Formats: sequence, C-alpha cells, structure tokens
Amino acid sequence: MKGGQGLTKVPTAELETVLRWLHRGEMKPPLTRSFCLSSALPYLGENGDLVFGLDETALRAVLVAVISERRAKKA
Repeated sequence: MKGGQGLTKVPTAELETVLRWLHRGEMKPPLTRSFCLSSALPYLGENGDLVFGLDETALRAVLVAVISERRAKKA
C-alpha cells in the first residue's frame, strides 16, 4: 500500500465495476495490476495494492465495505 492511502484515489465507479464483474462471474480473482490496466481501470491499477491477490471472498468484502462507506458519507 502506498503511503497508507488504501483505495482513496480509486473512483467508486471503478470499484463498482469490479464488484459487478465478480457478481456476474465475468472475472475471477485474484485481481492483478495488469488485469486492471488492461481492463480500463487505470486508477485501480495504479492504486489497488490493497486488493491485489485477494481471494474472491476477501475481495468482495473489501469492495462492499469501501463502496458502502463512501455511500454513507454522501447521505
């Protein structure tokens, strides 16, 4: 993780895209930097160290937690 920033620089839309792909079975973990960069997820590719290499259960948990937290802050 770069400087303890976690996923703060990754737009919510990119996180939602990965979660959608997981739900639809369109991608299989582990998530990698090269997959993100080749799949039009540039911010996640550059700043996703926190989620790279996680299994499906862990990846879903992190994505849901981050997305939920961001939505709660907007409300």
